[in-house]
Amino acid sequence: MAGINRLPFLEQLYNHVALPRNLPGQEDTNLRGIEVALLKRMLDAVARLTPHVAADLIANIHGLRDTLLACQVVNIDGNISKQALMRELRNLHRRKMLILHIVPQNCALLVYYPAS
Repeated sequence: MAGINRLPFLEQLYNHVALPRNLPGQEDTNLRGIEVALLKRMLDAVARLTPHVAADLIANIHGLRDTLLACQVVNIDGNISKQALMRELRNLHRRKMLILHIVPQNCALLVYYPAS
């Protein structure tokens, strides 16, 4: 099987979302590009979904959008910017959620503001 870096980008994106790590054959070589494209597609989906959401749920959709936008600001090129993280933590009470991508451990940490 050809290396994943020779696959068309949309196929790489699909494989990243649908298949376990290192499939089909090796880890994604264009991981940063795939992560950026995935986040963009999630933001696009939220934008398209927003007009069709019931009024009582719109605050949740806006919270999701704000969380994804914060991801874009905080998680840059596989690193977490200290200044951006501090700014987003200060504003956590407004958004209620923050997702931090920890690249060396290949995991994400969800930080949230508990409802009182």
